Amino acid sequence: MLGTKVKRLRTAGSYTVEELFDAIKEVRFTAGRPRLTHLGLTPLIVFPALDIENQVRVCNVSLRSRSNRFSVQRGECVGSVVEEAVLDDLADGWLGMGFSLGNAARLCEQLAERTYEELGRLRL
Repeated sequence: MLGTKVKRLRTAGSYTVEELFDAIKEVRFTAGRPRLTHLGLTPLIVFPALDIENQVRVCNVSLRSRSNRFSVQRGECVGSVVEEAVLDDLADGWLGMGFSLGNAARLCEQLAERTYEELGRLRL
């Protein structure tokens, strides 16, 4: 993804991604309600996707499972392959082509920035 900004979030305490999710799951974020998912074996906190190419995500940037360093960024939608295929088919194949450079990408970058700020205010 060209031009994706990654915000580095440092928390006061050390958390696993699952523990961080437990700490924020009831918080109202501008990007929407967080949910816990996995990309392969990697746990991620994701927010509702704007489209197949744009979703705010929070992930651990340390090699350890418990860390106080996380990234907040725009990424591709983390969902089932079936969901993505159905969406792409409904959009006649256009979802995967060029949306990472359009208005949805800019909005998603703004939501990632706002999510970073909102997480920082929680003083975790």
